[in-house]
Amino acid sequence: MEAYSTGRKIWGVIYPVLLYLMVQIVARFLVGLLIGIWYLIKNGFQEGQEIQQILLQEMQEQSVFMLFISTIAAIPVFCFLYRRDSRSYAPKEPKQTRWASYLWLVPLSAAAYLLAYQFINEWILYLPQSSVEEYAEVSGRLTSGSLWIQLPAVLVLAPIVEELLFRGLVFRRLAELIGSLGGMIGSAFLFGLFHGNLIQGSYAFLVGILLAWVYSRYGTVIAPILVHIWMNIAAELLRFADMKAVLYANTAVFILFLLGEAAVVAICCIGISRMGVKKEERHV
Repeated sequence: MEAYSTGRKIWGVIYPVLLYLMVQIVARFLVGLLIGIWYLIKNGFQEGQEIQQILLQEMQEQSVFMLFISTIAAIPVFCFLYRRDSRSYAPKEPKQTRWASYLWLVPLSAAAYLLAYQFINEWILYLPQSSVEEYAEVSGRLTSGSLWIQLPAVLVLAPIVEELLFRGLVFRRLAELIGSLGGMIGSAFLFGLFHGNLIQGSYAFLVGILLAWVYSRYGTVIAPILVHIWMNIAAELLRFADMKAVLYANTAVFILFLLGEAAVVAICCIGISRMGVKKEERHV
């Protein structure tokens, strides 16, 4: 790998995040412009603060569409940067090529999401009401609008972009700068900060550490993308099935679910850790 100064390496960690923020700002501007043009065609030119409030409300309702546009624009850019980095940054762990090894990620994703979900529901109890309202508002925006836009944007496109960015670029570059553990924590912190509110940020930080570890074990961004997608699918299923009533039916059920989820995560992590280790090297 070509030797770079520390300052250039730090900039290499920061600029992809700034780039995605710029893409989101441009997407918001373009969608806002289209909404304004549509409103003028439909209602003609009007003055007054009420018009501004209507347009602002329309833009809030189109949050998922903005996400859809920004992810479509960002994916080819981050794919290019990730492929370019792949020639310079070797994965810290041996790459797993057997597709059967990806089966570990299915139960890991579901159990890890439920653990994080229950943590957030407990964490909410200690936060100010303003943080809870902000979280509810953001969640409401991401579950609004047409399902034909919401499902691909939230379940597939956003995970692809975020994993290419925070694991494929940020984590890998941070790991080269401050080591694998520091890269996991640092990329998870930036991932949480990127979500913009305390509750989602806390959840994203915890999940970000797991996703970075999964990436380091598999040596390819495909693995954390799959985990992220399956976690988002689990979130949608939990919302539609109203599993909250089951998880919090009583203290005994809550504890049993918690222990079961922790056990599944532990077993999957052990299984993933032992992948690629020769039989004679394993400690029985």
